[in-house]
Amino acid sequence: MVVMQRFLGILRRRIAVIILTALVILGAGALANRLLKAPPVYTASATVRIRVSQGASASAPEQGNAERLRNTYAQLLVSRPFLEAVAQRLSPPPPPLCPNPSPNG
Repeated sequence: MVVMQRFLGILRRRIAVIILTALVILGAGALANRLLKAPPVYTASATVRIRVSQGASASAPEQGNAERLRNTYAQLLVSRPFLEAVAQRLSPPPPPLCPNPSPNG
């Protein structure tokens, strides 16, 4: 019990130094994060245009269908499976493990 009281006494006497040290470390970490933040690796944007009708004007049901189709395409374009497939197609293949394999193994 004496050891615990002694420890708490030291903590009380040094609380300002402990808090100041924590704040300095927190500030330095935040500053380093802000200054050393890497730029995004890849960003893109796209515009999807959907033709509603061949006629001069579209009726209300056709416009509603076009809106639903647009929303479906918008959801598909940001879905994880689609984005993973695009990333896989765009990423270069890994280098071969052995550049010149010998026929004898």
